[in-house]
Amino acid sequence: MAIFGRGGILTNSLVDRARTDVLGEFHRAGIATGALENVRVDLGWVCLDDAYGYYEPDGPGVILLSRVTLARRGEYLGRSPWTSVRDVLRHEYAHALVHHHPACVAAPVFPRVFGALVDAPGPVGPWHPDLHATPYAATSAGEDFAETVMVYLRGAPPVRQGATVLRRKLGYVAGIGARAPARRGRRTGQGSRHAQVVSVGGTLG
Repeated sequence: MAIFGRGGILTNSLVDRARTDVLGEFHRAGIATGALENVRVDLGWVCLDDAYGYYEPDGPGVILLSRVTLARRGEYLGRSPWTSVRDVLRHEYAHALVHHHPACVAAPVFPRVFGALVDAPGPVGPWHPDLHATPYAATSAGEDFAETVMVYLRGAPPVRQGATVLRRKLGYVAGIGARAPARRGRRTGQGSRHAQVVSVGGTLG
């Protein structure tokens, strides 16, 4: 139900449903692990900066969301499209994936695809739709990876044939699941949805 314009105040039940759905997507992509399932999602009240959420790597890890955040001020007023809780969780769980399974973003393959090491500060280059899954992806290699995972799990839209870099990034994410051992909970069911990408990713390790 809309509370402010087209937006809304997040609730525990909404976040719980979104978490279940997103972890199901990680399972189907073959990149779910026990460590990811143990990451806690906490819902606070108000965030006074431009963040939809945070991942804190303490212990098993925790994703911090807020019922209301200044990051959504345009959304509350109906001036910007609503950013789904599922998208926020897809992004933050991608950071958790890096934290718990750094082998999946290891050199030398990751920097060849994303332009820098995953923890390198600052942008690799300016935003371009043929290079990045979203504008925010252009802020750093780590955010580029998280946004690429988000779009991949959501179901990547058709990528322009000439967008070789973006296709390789999506392929990198696909490759993580493709190379993961079966014991890590890999399930089938996403082949046709991501048929455009080429598997070049790292492993969960």
